[in-house]
Amino acid sequence: MAKHPLRWGYSVLNIGGLAVVLAVSVLLFWWVKDELSFDRFHADANRIYRVNAHFGKGADENFWSGTPAPIAVAAAHKVPGVEQVVRVSPLYDFRTFRVNEGAGVKTFSEKNDDLAYVDENFLNLFTGFVVRSGDVTKPFPSPNSVVMTEEMAEKFFGTPEAVGKKLTVLDSNRVFTVSAVLANMPDNSSIQSKVFFPMSLKKRTFGGNGDWKRLDDDWGNYYFQTFLKLSPSIEPTVIGKN
Repeated sequence: MAKHPLRWGYSVLNIGGLAVVLAVSVLLFWWVKDELSFDRFHADANRIYRVNAHFGKGADENFWSGTPAPIAVAAAHKVPGVEQVVRVSPLYDFRTFRVNEGAGVKTFSEKNDDLAYVDENFLNLFTGFVVRSGDVTKPFPSPNSVVMTEEMAEKFFGTPEAVGKKLTVLDSNRVFTVSAVLANMPDNSSIQSKVFFPMSLKKRTFGGNGDWKRLDDDWGNYYFQTFLKLSPSIEPTVIGKN
């Protein structure tokens, strides 16, 4: 009988250890499931790829997620099997805004990572981003259009019903009109920006880079994440050889 407390304690330790193992296993399972679900909510997700820049060999080998802007142009026009191309670039041009709503004027200073330039077919490629209001087929009707998430619409205007409302860049007085409002970015999306401006604006305001006078000719800046949607019959390894 004297041995029973020891056995009971041993059982508790084993059960406790098993519980920890199960908890870790469950957490690991959900982490793996979440990782494997990243960006899978878009239609034809298995045909969407991001282009990486590849430099060097051996110990000097590097991969960058950023690419020059002309990569997208070349892929769209010169690489067979590419159905769509979209660029996403962090916005460093401005980040402070003014909103004239109701009784007063409010100013907001946003993180650059929350702001992005995107090509106008952004929502045609990334169909999993839900449009709450606005025209999904033409979310950027002009270079002065802006698309934002419900979170940012609430922050700027106090309501997610923000289509048609005005957002002013503080330093330049450029006025943007909200053309669409999206549901907030899913946690399992690799794109986490919250306010989107059209790439046509970036092209207009591009100041040149040496001999490169147009954004689509500038091979010197690796600011753009470039996404390709491939035809169903094309293997990505074939694209990589072009």
